[in-house]
Amino acid sequence: MSKDPTSVGQIGDRLRQTRIALGFDKQQGRFAERAGCAVNAYNQWERGKRRLDVGAAIKIAATYSLTLDWIYRGIPSGLSADLVGRLTQTKP
Repeated sequence: MSKDPTSVGQIGDRLRQTRIALGFDKQQGRFAERAGCAVNAYNQWERGKRRLDVGAAIKIAATYSLTLDWIYRGIPSGLSADLVGRLTQTKP
């Protein structure tokens, strides 16, 4: 049985994987602040403790050239080939 890609935990896993792939390995706060998100809220989203709201997802997507399909559904088709390659290397 596969995990639901739209679950809070899976969204959090993708946020973490994306942050690391973009070179913010130990810089969760910097990643969040650069996107205009509160660090404490971002931490809860990434840990799967709270659902990421659409407004924040749009900020993150715009800042880091992501898509909402990637963030919410795990569909990488709109991401750059370079990022997809880096995401593959950081897969949990």
